Amino acid sequence: MEDASKMGSCWGGSDLLAYEYIHTNGITDESCMPYEGVDASNWGEDAAIARMCRVCDRFGKCSYTNATTMVNVSKYGSVLGEEDMMAEILHRGPIACSLYAHSESFENYHGGIIQDRTKYPGTTHVVALVGWGIQGGVKFWVGRNSFGSVWGEGYGFFRLERGVNSLNIEQNACNWAVPSDETIQSIISHNTFS
Repeated sequence: MEDASKMGSCWGGSDLLAYEYIHTNGITDESCMPYEGVDASNWGEDAAIARMCRVCDRFGKCSYTNATTMVNVSKYGSVLGEEDMMAEILHRGPIACSLYAHSESFENYHGGIIQDRTKYPGTTHVVALVGWGIQGGVKFWVGRNSFGSVWGEGYGFFRLERGVNSLNIEQNACNWAVPSDETIQSIISHNTFS
């Protein structure tokens, strides 16, 4: 994957292709490429790739540069189905999953477990699933959304009924990536943890 624009935009994309790109090319850390939560068209600027920290030679060949950390993934892949999704979260951490975000139950969510079994036409948004649980006999996923810190149960967290394909979250593969050992060591060496 040579072209980062093929990963997508706020109008859609592929987390798996993003992981593939990061595996092959690396990407700068957040200090060089802060998440804005808006589409570039709102600013009237070029594609996201044009705003990332990079240097270009006199022939127009550009590469990423960063004053702090370059991030790479050592491996990436997909899982499908409730049990495999749970196993992946337990084994390696959060997974990226698509769901139907244009439902009233998701757009107007303020807390509790979303129990929406409506059959929607596909998926429209990617979230991170970070865990799972059971409350009052209802199985649920714990997810994190990018709609801002005031959305959901605080800081973008939400709970969604698990095992019933609520908001179509279990119908498509979810994707995972593992940071490279070099990335982990670089982050540790640049930070002091108390």
